[in-house]
Amino acid sequence: MEKKLFGYMPNGCAVYSYTMKNGKMEAEIVTLGGIIRRLEVNGTDVVMGFDTVEAMLTDTSNQGALIGRYGNRIKDSHFFIDGKEYKLYANNGKNHLHGGKYGYNRKLWTAEAKGDNVLVLKYFSPDLEENYPGNLDVTVTYTLYEDALGIHYEAVSDKDTFVNLTNHAYFNLNGGDGSNILDHVLQINADTYTAVDSALIPVGREAVAGTMFDFRTPKKIGTDLHGTKVSDPDFGYDHNFNLTGAVKETYDGKELNVCAVLTNGKLTMTTLTDQMGVQFYSANFLEDPRVQFKGGVALNRRMALCLETQFEPDAPTRGENLLKAGDKYETVTVYRFA
Repeated sequence: MEKKLFGYMPNGCAVYSYTMKNGKMEAEIVTLGGIIRRLEVNGTDVVMGFDTVEAMLTDTSNQGALIGRYGNRIKDSHFFIDGKEYKLYANNGKNHLHGGKYGYNRKLWTAEAKGDNVLVLKYFSPDLEENYPGNLDVTVTYTLYEDALGIHYEAVSDKDTFVNLTNHAYFNLNGGDGSNILDHVLQINADTYTAVDSALIPVGREAVAGTMFDFRTPKKIGTDLHGTKVSDPDFGYDHNFNLTGAVKETYDGKELNVCAVLTNGKLTMTTLTDQMGVQFYSANFLEDPRVQFKGGVALNRRMALCLETQFEPDAPTRGENLLKAGDKYETVTVYRFA
């Protein structure tokens, strides 16, 4: 495994990159935010990213970063545990998104290489950081397999709390050439999706059948995207899909749900997970041509997509998926390529 100095945080702390390689794939992970900066498959870099620490810190789209303490939205930026209210930072209108003002994507993680193709990242989140209760010890392990990148999330708290960890990689199987993903073909094994209001807060589950959300049979992502304004119902995807769990595969000894299959006709990425939800985001708001990705590529809408494995959004509001003190939060996601 190759370790390099990548840059420095504003306080002078060093940021390192770790590169894992095998005959087919190459993955570069940065200790700032645990960011997947580069993921090459047969020479094609399939994730968006940045060249500098400064660009990563000013990024508002969470490119390739680990997300926590709680991924996705929490309505009205608060939740209750045992009758006690915890008020969170409102960074998405009046709602809370992806951990708050300074989520895990902004944190410097410690890293330890375990052999050539396993990188273990750790972060200690103190009690009431972003006003979440509990001292939380977080471990995320990246493993580069022969044909895949695996992410193993673990966390333990000393108080009851809510945890929902994910990765916010933006994929384009054509590589970072500035092309969009509307011709990518996607299949998602979900019979229902989580419908949302105008603030993208869940309002209940609805069947995908007969709607633009039906990806049970593979279709081009751009098939049903005709809206030109955010208010248009067919403007873009930023929705949770509730996996059926009916299609499973065993990978590295773990039985995982076949979540989604994405292809551009040359390269195929299969997302495997033990979670029952995935947020499909079609990069509807990447619209600033002044921002540049690796190699000077301008940031533009729908030039990539995210498949964020997760709990269903806004679960804390419903009191769901509470992590009890001393219990272990653990989940696995694998992005496999062929």
